[in-house]
Amino acid sequence: MKILIRIHCVLFVALMCIPLSPVYASVSKKVIVAPKVDFSGPVRVALLPMEAKESWEDGSQHTRRAFYGELLEIPEFRLMEPAAVDRLLEQKGLLQENRWSKEDPEILADLLNVDFLIYPRLTAWTQRYFLLQSQTSVAVRAFMVDGHTGDRVWEAESKAKFQKGLTGIPTGGAALALEPLRGMSKRFLYECAFDAAHGLWECLVPQPSEEQQTKKSGGQVNSKSSRQKKQTDAQPESVESALAITSVDAVSEENVLTVTLDGTADCTASFFSGDMNRLFPLTEIASGRYRGQYRIPPGIALSPAQVEVRLVCPDGRAVIGRVEQADNVKSQ
Repeated sequence: MKILIRIHCVLFVALMCIPLSPVYASVSKKVIVAPKVDFSGPVRVALLPMEAKESWEDGSQHTRRAFYGELLEIPEFRLMEPAAVDRLLEQKGLLQENRWSKEDPEILADLLNVDFLIYPRLTAWTQRYFLLQSQTSVAVRAFMVDGHTGDRVWEAESKAKFQKGLTGIPTGGAALALEPLRGMSKRFLYECAFDAAHGLWECLVPQPSEEQQTKKSGGQVNSKSSRQKKQTDAQPESVESALAITSVDAVSEENVLTVTLDGTADCTASFFSGDMNRLFPLTEIASGRYRGQYRIPPGIALSPAQVEVRLVCPDGRAVIGRVEQADNVKSQ
């Protein structure tokens, strides 16, 4: 009897400590060094490999791609493709054991032919299961260095958390046990990585004040997210803002992956697969239509649904998209 009373007491305390809402997500961010970057003109930027624990390699690659996608939204940035950055570092023997992180920034910037270097680091990539509650955490820290002077011109950190617990007041043991377990899905790590990367982006890009937002919205503060604000407040379409991907298709037949992209003509196109961690070129076979094939090596399970595509115009602006959501792309 005493044992049952103790168990009930433990469960009661646990229930009191756990939020009643089934899902709780939050993003916290902090600017350590305020941006000292001139956003009045184009600058060449390289996003270096993301440092992380060896067991977090998948997380570092995914978070770096998410942050790269966010940086594409800064019109002044002329970003190097991460695959091109890694290829140059590898040629100089700097990719192994993170030797690039110990290299002089001015020498590194000269090698990559850029004005600024961004050094990202994954500081958390974890999922924990507690009594009746699970928690996912992804944290990123990054700083930017002026490649001409070696000065650190920006630094920030961002952390995203996702918690999943009770489906409400417990009405059965199944709901009590299964809901936290559902929160252990790996997709929540990827979603937190995107949110953490977006938090870093918000720390880097000067955000309009509430007064400016009020004026822009005619006296009403827009309650949409900063990403939605950018889309809502966009200027009328011009020749420069016309870069777009209209459709993406990927088919795997007899160990050959065929990728077709429709979008803006006269650009450089490529596709990326996380399974292979490299870029593959697409050829413009007609005005605005790009196509490429890749023979999948034996033993590689390459999913067409995970293919990402890149479209880069001559002035350096870029747009990226994925097969499963080709209509939802990010542009620079």
